[in-house]
Amino acid sequence: MPSVQPLFNEQDLETNDQFLGLWSTTDFSEQWEVREEGKNSYLLYCLDDSSPMVLKGHLLKIAGEWFLDIFPSEEQIGTAGLLFLPMHSFYKVEIGELNLKVFAPDETQWRLYMQQAKGRGLAHTFLPEGQLLLTASPAELQKFIRKYPTKELFSDSTNFIRLVN
Repeated sequence: MPSVQPLFNEQDLETNDQFLGLWSTTDFSEQWEVREEGKNSYLLYCLDDSSPMVLKGHLLKIAGEWFLDIFPSEEQIGTAGLLFLPMHSFYKVEIGELNLKVFAPDETQWRLYMQQAKGRGLAHTFLPEGQLLLTASPAELQKFIRKYPTKELFSDSTNFIRLVN
């Protein structure tokens, strides 16, 4: 689920050394190499069946849970030229010494909670294909996540195992 705004403000950012390293899905269909890049940011080198991608990542905690905001790296944006509008994506993550779980947003659940808010929901629009595009500020996004159960907002998980310490 794309967002025009990041999930974080600079003061929200944290680091977690356990996030660094080489990760793979259990079926080896996707690998991430996570490296530090400056203060409170990471580079994620993502390999799967399609072309490799380089993403910039930031970690933060909301209500005691870890979240990862990813955004195309400058290198990735440069190769796409003017046809590419970079967007943020964010995920709930559980970071362990040997395991990493990445929970994707459940767009259906987000829409449901936004409808229940009756005008007090998140700022958003819809793409021509009907996909939800969040336009809310980082503070509004964090407030929304705190208000609703994260197990419902972020339900579909991908499991990674550490390949190299």
